[in-house]
Amino acid sequence: MARARNKDNYPHSEVMTPSQVSFFLNIPLSTVYYFSKKGVLKSFRVGHKWRYRRADIEAYLLEGAPEEDDGREAERKDQREAIRLNTSIDCSFDITIPDRKKVTGKADILNISHNGVLLEVTGYESEDGLPSAGDPVNLHFKLNTVFAPPLSLEMKGRVSRIELDGAIKMAVRFRNVPKELKTKLMVYTGEKTS
Repeated sequence: MARARNKDNYPHSEVMTPSQVSFFLNIPLSTVYYFSKKGVLKSFRVGHKWRYRRADIEAYLLEGAPEEDDGREAERKDQREAIRLNTSIDCSFDITIPDRKKVTGKADILNISHNGVLLEVTGYESEDGLPSAGDPVNLHFKLNTVFAPPLSLEMKGRVSRIELDGAIKMAVRFRNVPKELKTKLMVYTGEKTS
């Protein structure tokens, strides 16, 4: 009596199915389909079925996974091109980490752009300490300088890094800055707004 042929029992064939690739790469089947649709894994279709050449999958392993564009490349480019105004502006700040803690204190703004701010914290009050890198924050601070009118800012962002060696430095990257406020910041830092 002939045994039924199970396609998953042939992992060494030259053409692989999604489940064979999933087993071979030790990743979920949903990830195989996602990578196929995004072009991360070289694949082809036979009718409605995805298929993969074994040599392409092995090359993927040898070369390493290519960095996937997560849709934020324009944001990264904008950040690289942002003019940072190097300063030493005294400010007071309030930081709220949603559903967790609140930090108030004094700081010097070391640099600022429409994408973010670097603070050197000179004193703070908090029951839970400072936020950590990666924490989402609501940041409120006021800029008072002689060369520009006062600017009170309330920004949503994420702590991108915090250094605790000697001086406490905290970088906050702004998120979803409204266009009007972004324009104000760009004027403040001297960046062209056209």
